[in-house]
Order: sequence, then C-alpha cells, then structure tokens
Amino acid sequence: MPEHRHTIAVIDDDGEIIEAMKRLLTMCGYDVEAYRSTDDFMQAARTTRAKCLIVDCHIALHSGIEMIRQLSTAGLTFATIFLTGSTDENLRKQAIELNCVAFLRKPAATAQLLDAISDAIGRAESFGVKPAIQV
Repeated sequence: MPEHRHTIAVIDDDGEIIEAMKRLLTMCGYDVEAYRSTDDFMQAARTTRAKCLIVDCHIALHSGIEMIRQLSTAGLTFATIFLTGSTDENLRKQAIELNCVAFLRKPAATAQLLDAISDAIGRAESFGVKPAIQV
C-alpha cells in the first residue's frame, strides 16, 4: 500500500473496466478519478490531483495517444500508463515516443499494473511530473 494516498486517473470508455479499476485501486489505497472520454479528462486536466494516468489507447472519438499529445502541446505532463487490446506495433511505438511509463495489453495482470503505477508515481515525484499549469 502506498504511504500517501495518491490519485490515479483512469480514462476508458468501457464502464466495466472503469469500475474494476476503481475497485482494485481503491483497495490498494489509491484515490481514483474516472473519465469515460478523453474530452472529459481534457476538461479536468488543469485541476486534476492525479499523479498517474491509466489511459485506454482506443477510446471513442479521440484516442488516448492523441489526448496525451494534446496535453503535452498544452504544457501538461503526466506519468502515463497506456492500456490496449491491440497488438499494433505502431501504436506501441507511438506510446513509447510519448514517454509512457508502461504500455500494457488488456487484460493486464494485476501485479504488472500495480508495478507500473508504482513506477509512474515514482517518476512523477522524482521529476516533478504534474500539470505544468495549475488553476
């Protein structure tokens, strides 16, 4: 369990995945912000308490990859874990180019996901990864 309650933002258009993530992460001592679309997160990005984002690569309307690009362009940087059901190697390369902490296939093993979250929070704290502009 984390020593301090960190906030994780989960961005996925699948309600069942969001609920499963909320249960798991809450049980592990994290606070969870859930967003059903990239647009919803984009509206909250400047005020979120999240240290880490768990983002589905394929979200209806706008991809998770594109959302992270837009956030970066806006000067907002987050430690990001991408989840995908795809085996597309190009998608993995794009995620790596965006300096993601992890690129995991769905369904990700719990231990693998929790290790990635720990790495993401460590990266966020070590390098000050957080929204560059706060309201």
